[in-house]
Amino acid sequence: MLAQIKTAPRRRESSVVSTTNVRKYKNKEDGNVWINNYVVEKTLGKGSFAEVKLCRENKTGVKYAIKQMNKRELKKKNAGHDKTAYDCVLEELLVL
Repeated sequence: MLAQIKTAPRRRESSVVSTTNVRKYKNKEDGNVWINNYVVEKTLGKGSFAEVKLCRENKTGVKYAIKQMNKRELKKKNAGHDKTAYDCVLEELLVL
């Protein structure tokens, strides 16, 4: 016997957020490094295009992985097939 689905499954919402407006600073009082409204806890890894950091949102305390990259540098790097590294990052964002 086949079960009939009464409602379509909900589309999974993406938790990926992309921004080009980054404010990075170091708090003079406690020495913490901030990226926008996130406190950087540690670096998780480094690659040829980006650095991934474990960060905590200030208001909620929820932890996120933030991938930080320099758009200007990415546009200079050739990734083959008439693509820049920046084009590859945009493709990655579409997949996520």
